[in-house]
Amino acid sequence: MANAETPPLIMVVEDDGDIRALICHDLVNEGYETVPVADGLETLGILKQRTPSLILLDVKLPGLDGLEVCRKIRMDPRTREVPIVFLTALADVGSRVRGLVVGGDDYVTKPFSRRELIARVRAVLRRADRESRPPRIAAGDLRIDRDRFEVSFKGRPVVLTPIEFSLLAVLAESPGRVFSRDELIDRLWGVEAEIQEHNLDVHVHALRAKIQDSSRDPRYIVTVRGTGYKFRDLPAGDESLQSLEDSGGAAL
Repeated sequence: MANAETPPLIMVVEDDGDIRALICHDLVNEGYETVPVADGLETLGILKQRTPSLILLDVKLPGLDGLEVCRKIRMDPRTREVPIVFLTALADVGSRVRGLVVGGDDYVTKPFSRRELIARVRAVLRRADRESRPPRIAAGDLRIDRDRFEVSFKGRPVVLTPIEFSLLAVLAESPGRVFSRDELIDRLWGVEAEIQEHNLDVHVHALRAKIQDSSRDPRYIVTVRGTGYKFRDLPAGDESLQSLEDSGGAAL
């Protein structure tokens, strides 16, 4: 049986304690694990012991600044592929440019909104993860092929809209993980879209009707009251979510 996804570990490198605590609080509320760090030397020391999924790195750090920390991270084979998002001052265009040149993947300018920061984190993590994801997924009687934009249920083709397909793929990639409605809206329509939660619920209802036998028993997509949705981590005896290549299943 597939285990629930381990939360991504995000290192938050910021010398301002209040800002650091606020960022960590927001990330934890979104389901991420965090490592708060106050300076560059401490960052490099921790990286010898732990490899995060992403680093939020302030440019203006005491002692070893963020740009030099980034250079050292990119020189180390163990950490050179870790995504780095710089935190920079709004007017500091030079630092933003230098940050990208030395190996930063993106930047967020201060002051930033919680929604913008979370959206940037998700976007960078998605880019980093895209190449490692299997193109085909199997769960119970459900088959998903991202490359071909195809879905089948009990061997029969299922016709989905683009939004329904994206919704299913996002949930199925992380069985057991709870996605908030806000996160799903950001993933499907973008952070700037003005989409009501009810619209998302309508798409979920339509998708469920196409990938299960009974509307009374949501086998795959489960509602988490007050939060959002998750893709059910199938119990022992059912097919666990896995790559078709690993399971020996045939392509759609």
